[in-house]
This record gives sequence, C-alpha cells and structure tokens, in this order.
Amino acid sequence: MAMTTGPKDDVTESALASWLRDLSVLALAHAVGVMTFTGMVAMAPVIRQDLALNATQFGLLASAYALTQGIFGLPVGGVIDRIGVRRALIAANLLAAVGALLLGFAGSFVTALFAMGVTGLAYSFVNPATSKGVFIWFPARRRGTAMGIKQTGVPLGGIVGASLGALAMQIEWRTLLYVIAGGATLVATTCLWLPRGGDASARIRLNILSDIRAILTDRNLNIFNLGVGFYQAAQFNFLAYITLFMREAVQASQPLAAACLGIAQAASALGRLGWGAVSDFLFSGRRKPVLVIMGSVGLTALMALAFITPGWVVLGVALTAVIGLTVPGYVALVQNIIVEAAEPRLAATAVGYNRIFAAVGATLGPPIFGATVDFFSSYSFGWLMTSAILLTAIFLIGVLFHERSRFSE
Repeated sequence: MAMTTGPKDDVTESALASWLRDLSVLALAHAVGVMTFTGMVAMAPVIRQDLALNATQFGLLASAYALTQGIFGLPVGGVIDRIGVRRALIAANLLAAVGALLLGFAGSFVTALFAMGVTGLAYSFVNPATSKGVFIWFPARRRGTAMGIKQTGVPLGGIVGASLGALAMQIEWRTLLYVIAGGATLVATTCLWLPRGGDASARIRLNILSDIRAILTDRNLNIFNLGVGFYQAAQFNFLAYITLFMREAVQASQPLAAACLGIAQAASALGRLGWGAVSDFLFSGRRKPVLVIMGSVGLTALMALAFITPGWVVLGVALTAVIGLTVPGYVALVQNIIVEAAEPRLAATAVGYNRIFAAVGATLGPPIFGATVDFFSSYSFGWLMTSAILLTAIFLIGVLFHERSRFSE
C-alpha cells in the first residue's frame, strides 16, 4: 500500500489560523454529536421516572444510539468520501437537532428509542468526516495532536450534557433538549467555514462496493477493529452508568452524581489531547503502545470501582477522573491508526468500518451491564464484567495487532 501524503510541515501564521478555525469547527461537531446522548444519561433518574423505564430499557436507549452508527457506518463513510467533509458535517448537525427534538417530544420508551436512533445516525457522520478532515488538512507529524484536539469536542459536549443532570432538578428535561436542538442548528452554520469538498485529489468513484471490499479484506485491520469494539463497550458501560452508580450505589446526591459524568468528560478531554501529543512527540508517531498504557491504567481503576461501598463518595469521584482520563480517551489514537493505514481516498470509509465494531460494542455493552445489575442487584458485578471486556481489548490490540506507520516523511 502506498505511503500516504498530506500537507507539508511548513507552519505559517495563516496556516495556524486556518488550522485553529478548522479544528474548532470539527470539535464543535463532536460536541453536538454527544450532547444528546450524554444529556440523556445525566438526566437518567428523571427520564426513567417520567417514562417508567427499568435499567435494561435505559441501556437499550444507549444501544439505539450506538446501533444506528454500526448499521450506517460503512455506507455513510462511502458517502462522505464522495460529498466531502463540509457537507457531511452540516447534515450531521441538522440530524442531531432533529434527534434532540424527537427525544424531547417522546412520551414512551418506543418513541425515545427511535429518537436516540436518529441521534446515532447523526453521529455516524461525525467521526469519519472529522477524521478525514484532520488527515487531509494537517501534516503527518501533527496528526496525533490535531486528532486529539478535535476529539476534545466529545468531552466538551459531554460536560455540557452532564450539566443538564443538575439543571434537570430546576428545569423540565424536555426543555433542555429543545435548547440542544437549537445549539445543533447553530453549529451547522459554522460548518460553512470549512474548506469545500473532502479531498480535492480524490477521484470520484461510482462503485462504492469496490471501496468497501478493499477495507473489509484487511485482516490486521479487522483484528484492530475487534479490539476497538471491546474497548468501546467498556467506555459506554462507564459513561452510561456512572451517574446511576454514584447516585444509587455510592449514595451521592443527584447534582454530585451528575457532576461525576462531567468530571469524567473533562478528564477525557485532557486524555484525548494529551495522549495524542504523547504519541506524536514521545513515541515518534506510534499509537499502539500508548493505547496499551491507557487501557491498563483504566482497567485497574475499573476493578477498584467494583469494590466501592456506600458513602465512599470521594474515592468514587477520584476513580471517575482516572477512568475518564484513560478509557474514553482512546478514540483519537484509534482514528489516527485507521486513517494512516487506509488509502487517502478511502479514509472516511475506513473510519466508517471501524465505527461498526465500535457501535456493536457500544450497543451490546450497556444492556448487558444493566441486565447484570438487575440480575445480581449489584453494580459491582457490572464493573467486574466491564473490566474483563477491557482486558480482552488490551490483548487484541497489544498482542495480536501489528501497527503500521503511515508517515510520509
């Protein structure tokens, strides 16, 4: 496979200004993409009560968000490779607005399930589009840092969403979702600042199946993607249930329980930015060792979470920060590996394929976690199960996957 090419490393004042503008828009697209999901999780106690949901049904709402990303991952990636980053992100933000409005109008579990599916479809555009944007607009030796910066939009949206958990005690939760819809529409207009098209050097290809086949036949990439699926399951289990765990098992107050999700997202922002820079400057562009280090630290903290008893609020908050710094902070490095391994014209398709595995993990993880909690009447078994899932991811990526550097220099 030919070495990839990208922008040169020459840095001018105009280039820095352009990079800052583009990264800001890409980060905002991520923020909008996760706000509805995180807001739903943070407002879980009031939403569960209003819609009369049990733990398993609540897990299925998170699954609907992830499942649509898996179903549409490959075709959406192919579409992005053809219509370009700019148009794809406009569509993503408008779909996110529709999903938030639908969830705000939901009066039953089925309606809420559909709304989360629409929101998931919106986010299926975001990762492939923003990752391709970083690949084609930034030089190879800065991609880890750039990918980390644009990924900070995820915890940014998570922090905003988590704050809704506290606000839901004073403001009706449906009203808060309408505000999210308005914000998504506003961010859609900022995408007009992005460069037109996707990759100006890419040829228009009409046969999307040939592009998909080229991605599907990479065995090494399949092993990596399988590991990502397990990693994503661990991430979604943590983010989906940390608020409920702190409120119901640790007996923290509702505002503090919701704040824990915000703490996790804030730590994740530092992790996504910091780990990418570490891979660029300390590991010479190698992403795999950093992923293994992050996973190992997160695994230890998750196992400790399983042994927290009621009233251990301070320890719960501390472990939340450690897990947030590691487990949800892996995505930027993963997307670097994907876009650097694929042909430039197939970058979005490759990321879309990766998101299928991530979506499967995110789809299966939360309901299994919820069912485990319901069956054993304890969150401890859920966290131990999540630890085993993360250990599997570390083994697949750390032992069986062979990283291939894509630097052109």
